[in-house]
Amino acid sequence: RCYHHQIIIITARIIQLLCSSSSVFSRKPNESLMSLAALSFRQPTLTVLFFCLRQSVLLRCLLLLVPSVLSYDVHTTSLRAALTFDIPPYIQNQSSDGLEPAILRAIFVTTQFQWLAMSYNDVETAISPRNVADVALAMTLPLDELDDDYYVNGTYYSQPFIAFTNAAFVKTSDPDDMKSITSIAQLNDFGPVFTWEGALTELGDEFEQTFSNSSNSQYTPVGNQTEQVLQFWETPNSIIVIDSSIFAYYSLELLGHNESEYVAIDLFPPVTTFAVGFASIQRRNVFERGMDDLCEGGSYEELLQEYSMKYEASIVCDDRMDIVNDENQDNETSTSLAYSSRRIAANSMVTPLVILVLFALTNAGL
Repeated sequence: RCYHHQIIIITARIIQLLCSSSSVFSRKPNESLMSLAALSFRQPTLTVLFFCLRQSVLLRCLLLLVPSVLSYDVHTTSLRAALTFDIPPYIQNQSSDGLEPAILRAIFVTTQFQWLAMSYNDVETAISPRNVADVALAMTLPLDELDDDYYVNGTYYSQPFIAFTNAAFVKTSDPDDMKSITSIAQLNDFGPVFTWEGALTELGDEFEQTFSNSSNSQYTPVGNQTEQVLQFWETPNSIIVIDSSIFAYYSLELLGHNESEYVAIDLFPPVTTFAVGFASIQRRNVFERGMDDLCEGGSYEELLQEYSMKYEASIVCDDRMDIVNDENQDNETSTSLAYSSRRIAANSMVTPLVILVLFALTNAGL
């Protein structure tokens, strides 16, 4: 009996002989069903002659035409993606996984990504002016500078795709007056106040005025967020200002502290959102349509649950605008490619499923 994975191996080897120059087969042939689909995208006129032998007698000669549609390279090329160093659950596993890469992969389902880890500031300049990336994850959206195409200085921006929910945290075991803080100014009465580098200018005017104008400022920025959380738990009467999802992940996964051991104090704007930057307007448009699809179909909410995020999907998905200019889209990619990432995934499964059915019919003697 021909099992599914054996069918894929045999088919991959036959195609490898016919198209030995294809980079798809630098991997093992059974590594992914997507490798066959990717080949059909790059070789749209390829026809495979597939022979089935049973009991040493030639029974069937099957002519398989690999799909020739959807050959535009926005989904099939390798893209350089700039992102920060690990900040789980947004980015993790040496900047190759986490919520942010997962969203990108869910939309560009046949694209290979080269993940380029760098600092926050370097991500902001990765596309322009440095030209070291095709995509940049979690960029600050310059709302006051955007034109109608969401373009500024060499970068095409998406709408927000993730959100950070910043809060101040104290330990449940801390004095009651710390747990009853009601203003940013009161943070400076305790301390130290651990936070990330750059928070002084990113958490609003009141936070900046409180800690930049004080001669005995408790403001203590820490470049590494793992170290930031560790110092908070090791320092009595300390406060940490950090994103809720990042704090919960590090506290539980690395140090074993659950939600009953700390208190969140909401002193900052409810959320801070970030966008994706693209060097190409066509890829930006594909991403926007893909985000619409993820939000409408509930897949975005599923990703938030998978990565244990602390914010609601509605923060990103509600009130999305249509920023795609269809005139820019028509000459570059088909409607089905740009507007539905799920159709891409469905097409990528056609070839192996057809092969499986044909093998079953052959073995049944039909």
